[in-house]
Amino acid sequence: MYTYAYAAMSCFLCGLAVCAIAILAAGCGGNRSEQYRLEADAYLSLGKTTEAEGLYRKAIEADAANGMAAVGLGRCLAAEGKVDEALAAFENVIKAAPSTGAAYVEAAGLQFAQGRTDAAIETAGKYASVDEEQGGLLKARLLMLAGKQDDAAALLAGLSEKNPQSAAIHTLQGMMLLTQGDHVKAEEEFRLVLRELSSDSVAAWIGLVEASGPQGKAAAVAEELERVAAQNPNNYDIKAALARAYVEAGRLDDGESAARGVIGQNPASGWTNYAMGFVLLKKGDVAGAAPFLERANATLPQEFCICRDVMLARQQTPQQVPAPGEGTDTAQETPSATPTDASWQTLWKQASLKRLLDGREQFLAEGGANVREVLVVSAVFRGNPALAEELSKELPADSPLHAYIKALKDRKPEDIVKALDPWLKRSDELGLIGQNALGYAMALSGVRSRALQLFYACNRNWPDNAVSLFNGAQAFRMAGMSRYAAQAYARIIAQYPDNPDGYVLHFLALREAGSTQDARRSAEAGYALFPEVPEITLNLSQAYLDARQLDDAKQLLTRAVEAAPNDAGLKIGLATVELHAGNTEETLRLVEGLQEPQDSVNQAVLLETLAHLTSGNWQGAIDKAPQLPEGRLRLLGRVITAAAHLKNGQADEAAASLAETDAQGSAGGRAGLIILHALGKTAPELTSAEDSALAQTLAKDTALLADFAYGTACQMAELNDEAFAAYERVAAKVSEGSTPLLPLLFATLSKSVRTTDTASRAREIALRHETSPAAWTGLAAFLRAVEDDAGEREALDKAAQAGPDEPQVHLQRGIYFETHGDFAAALQEYRRLLELRPDDPIGNNNLAYCLLSSNADPEEARAHALRAAEALPNDAHVMHTLGVAELRTGALAESEKHLQGALELMPGEPTLLLDYGLLLVAKGMPAEGRIQAQAALSYAQLFGLEFPRRAEAEDLLKKIPAPALPAPQTNAATPSTT
Repeated sequence: MYTYAYAAMSCFLCGLAVCAIAILAAGCGGNRSEQYRLEADAYLSLGKTTEAEGLYRKAIEADAANGMAAVGLGRCLAAEGKVDEALAAFENVIKAAPSTGAAYVEAAGLQFAQGRTDAAIETAGKYASVDEEQGGLLKARLLMLAGKQDDAAALLAGLSEKNPQSAAIHTLQGMMLLTQGDHVKAEEEFRLVLRELSSDSVAAWIGLVEASGPQGKAAAVAEELERVAAQNPNNYDIKAALARAYVEAGRLDDGESAARGVIGQNPASGWTNYAMGFVLLKKGDVAGAAPFLERANATLPQEFCICRDVMLARQQTPQQVPAPGEGTDTAQETPSATPTDASWQTLWKQASLKRLLDGREQFLAEGGANVREVLVVSAVFRGNPALAEELSKELPADSPLHAYIKALKDRKPEDIVKALDPWLKRSDELGLIGQNALGYAMALSGVRSRALQLFYACNRNWPDNAVSLFNGAQAFRMAGMSRYAAQAYARIIAQYPDNPDGYVLHFLALREAGSTQDARRSAEAGYALFPEVPEITLNLSQAYLDARQLDDAKQLLTRAVEAAPNDAGLKIGLATVELHAGNTEETLRLVEGLQEPQDSVNQAVLLETLAHLTSGNWQGAIDKAPQLPEGRLRLLGRVITAAAHLKNGQADEAAASLAETDAQGSAGGRAGLIILHALGKTAPELTSAEDSALAQTLAKDTALLADFAYGTACQMAELNDEAFAAYERVAAKVSEGSTPLLPLLFATLSKSVRTTDTASRAREIALRHETSPAAWTGLAAFLRAVEDDAGEREALDKAAQAGPDEPQVHLQRGIYFETHGDFAAALQEYRRLLELRPDDPIGNNNLAYCLLSSNADPEEARAHALRAAEALPNDAHVMHTLGVAELRTGALAESEKHLQGALELMPGEPTLLLDYGLLLVAKGMPAEGRIQAQAALSYAQLFGLEFPRRAEAEDLLKKIPAPALPAPQTNAATPSTT
């Protein structure tokens, strides 16, 4: 992608750990019994049957009628090998609440797994007497698994006659036809389901995939599913079906890549677990497949294909994958999340570096080859050089890590390779440590393409160790490629789903990328698996804060603090929730006396400062703010101080606070400059006439200026409700100079926590300023963020009416049309933009991109790309666009320069690698070009990256045969493929 996309309006993040939490269904007003039951479900999913059993029993004590708690208890008993007790528990549920279908399903499944086939079918018959369709489906499924196809066919025929519109019945009929070898009729059944009954039925899609293989249609069905998946980017179950289709089409590596991607995005889904398990089963890794298939079966026991493949896995490794009730503790399949429950070797392999470092004293006492070396580099990779230096003191005097840490500290990259040289060519654990340490140092120094090359090589040489994936994600984050980092973390989760650190980082990267919905799903999945991990609880808190569920946040954090009253991070989180709720006294109570760790102390100071500010204790805020640490928090503190002084009527003191500069820059950004100008401080100058007009208006009213400064401070602190209210007060009194306020209003409203029906409020703001094009472009951006496509288009049309000669209007309209694939309309908007503002760099870049995408005049594209590069010479997107334009016009030397520069800024970006490969082919270097195309595919597979031009890269590989001997690496930006 080498066009600029419109970024939603956002404010400077000051580093405040804004932690407010909403809980799952258990904490949203359900009774105590349900709370126990849902907590037990989470523990059972981790394989912690002892803890789960205790909670299920508490749930039943609180409410004897809680049938699902009794079902859960039965599952625990089965997992502990207590088959008769488990069956008795299910039978008790059936007697007390005959409509509880889960009890029949669990009982029948356990009986069938124990070889009690007739008893299982009898249980299903009892279920059918209560629920004819669901019970009949259960019985038919068991008959099919038992090889009684004729009986199953007769039963299904009767069910179908009574329920002709049942997608489940038709799907199972299709599966039965598959078992009978009638693939053509099976395909007809699955097509019927997808066409008329349930177009998104994953079971029907997987059935269609299975029917397609013997008919030679597997590749076509995979392509069909690719289109469906592209139209439903957030439907991970459909992507799981696509992974299954790749396997059927003979694309096992693509199937594994897709499966690992979806299991990382939605690890609680039965279908994503099935896809991952099926892929591993096909690769011959039955032991690795079993836990995924067992989880899929536990989640979707009604799906025939899952039941069948679980049976296959159990038959192949009965000693490793027992059926429920055979006496094996399922905790062996899913290790515990706590540091002491796993060896340091396991945590290192899983890249669970936080838990590894948390348990360092225990692990050092236990000992083991290279344990201290592993801990030292883990501290480095976690960004804790002080801890790394402390741990390194006990290393042998000749350890390369002494010189390595010194070189990092002294910022001498040239000394790093020399320091690590003894380890770099080793093939043992020290080789893995050395190569990762070198890659991390390169990423830190900005040489991120070379870093990714090393991490890729490490992953190939040590595929069971996820540290190279962890460091690859770090390199992406350093490059500002948070979405790519999230994909790398997702791969770690997929490889090691019992690693809570992976979920913590996955959430953070998604949120950094602005993908709040995906981040929420990640947080919920992490909490379902690891409810006892504080960092995951805090992640979920932030996810629900983003969703404006403040009350739920408070309930969850309150319970978390009750369970762990000495956890400073959780107390900070709850204090922040109270602050957002306006409960400043409770905020102050919660943070009082916090003395460690230092991060929590810093956050406590910030929360105290903000509590004083928002409660109107101006002097308290002024006194507390100087205690904030250097860096971004200190900048925020200066804006808070200025706002408090203005509220106190102390204009000179406010100006002094804002005018101060340090290594972090001036305080308040653009808004801070407006405040300074309103106070009569005119250096540096404001560049916008609208900003100057607003400053002049604010200068006439000290109270109004104080409100604007207060809003700015609150926005920087992410207290967006307070900020929005303050900006609203200013906007009500400002006419001239109101344009700069509009984006502030929309930005704070979009991130508010307490404000309800924000879309209606946003439309009200636009209508109040309906003659201003900025009001409509602001509304359009707001609606884009909430995925209201029709509303965004309507707002952009009104923007064009209000401001036909406003450049920003045409820029946003161009981006809208471009993202919808209407390049003709986008070109028209960009051309009009450049008539009004010829040197606009984004307009020139995007126009060039549209021309290239439309196969229009490459010379014109190059001219516009050059103009963009004059203003943004070091921007990766601009360099990419220019490099492609130069490639199309034959300026190959210039193209190489710009594409290589873009690769350093966006390392591992598959599309960019492919374009660089095409350049090398054009230069008469086909072997080297092939390496780049292979690298694009390799990175996309390793890190799970989106690659819309995958087919083009694969086509290039087909056209250029692989060299007989390993080709030399020509550019450090790519991994070796030999």
